[in-house]
Amino acid sequence: MKGEKKKKNRLTPQRAKLIKIMAKGKSVGEAAKLAGYSCTQAASNAVRSIRSKMSEVLDRNGLTDEALISKYLKPLLTAEETLFFQHQGIVLDKRRVAALGIRSGALDMALKLKGSYPKNGNGDAANGNGGPAQIIINLGALGPERAFAILTGQSGGGKPS
Repeated sequence: MKGEKKKKNRLTPQRAKLIKIMAKGKSVGEAAKLAGYSCTQAASNAVRSIRSKMSEVLDRNGLTDEALISKYLKPLLTAEETLFFQHQGIVLDKRRVAALGIRSGALDMALKLKGSYPKNGNGDAANGNGGPAQIIINLGALGPERAFAILTGQSGGGKPS
């Protein structure tokens, strides 16, 4: 009985192929054809099934929601990198600066996890098709001075000039 349960939880070769193809950037429809599925709906069902089991697999391997956030996501939001300034092959100076690319990716991930992106008709994030990210921020609850400060990157509540 125990062997049957393990076999049931395993990823089938067809599903593994589907995931590998999708990881290369193919759509579910394209990946379905290449993985040998009869229709896109069957592949979509397989992806939905894999997603539902993924949380359990991650938890069993110590990657709980709390661990992922505290050990991996939060440190990325403060990531830094070292820039080296050189002339004719000689390093003259170096500076630690914010790693904006890494921070941007971590923030995007956090916003996706929180469901902060608008949804399309399928319930997926609207930017899931590779389009520009869309973030909706309601500034209506803020006063005009605070909203201006946020939009211009000022730390205080400075007045617009």
